[in-house]
Amino acid sequence: MLHKSELFVHLIEQLQLVSPLATIARGYGIIRGSNTKVVNSVTQVSINDEINIQVTDGTIKAAVIE
Repeated sequence: MLHKSELFVHLIEQLQLVSPLATIARGYGIIRGSNTKVVNSVTQVSINDEINIQVTDGTIKAAVIE
């Protein structure tokens, strides 16, 4: 049986695996629409929509052109 401190460390590690910040640190970006919701499909954006792409060192503001 795990001690409380070991269990705590294990839970922290599990949270880190699903953290959006950990995903960004691996080189991915998170795209958000103007409503700040995460974009995960092309059907969620239209031509000329403004989007924000969150990367490791900041946010890129962009517009959908195609």
